[in-house]
Amino acid sequence: MEKKQYHTYSFEKLEAWQLARKLRNRIYELSRNFPDEEKYGIISQIRRSSNSITDNLAEGSGRASNTDRAYFVNIAYSSVLESVNQLISCVERVGEGVI
Repeated sequence: MEKKQYHTYSFEKLEAWQLARKLRNRIYELSRNFPDEEKYGIISQIRRSSNSITDNLAEGSGRASNTDRAYFVNIAYSSVLESVNQLISCVERVGEGVI
């Protein structure tokens, strides 16, 4: 039997927010295995950028105008690109044996 999902806020219904939440949770899970010296470097940065995706989608969903909502979606998209860039950096650093 499939578990019924209950939503408290409208942004929780957004597919983009749900996917971003999964990405954020996965990034947190993976970054737990990074070296301690990366705690204030890539770990902090990639976690903040992945949080920014869901934060901006949530904030934008509460705005009254389409222009305001689009502004926050654009910021969320920029945070997606930032997170992707950081993941690319992580892959490169794995190849170097750092992560």
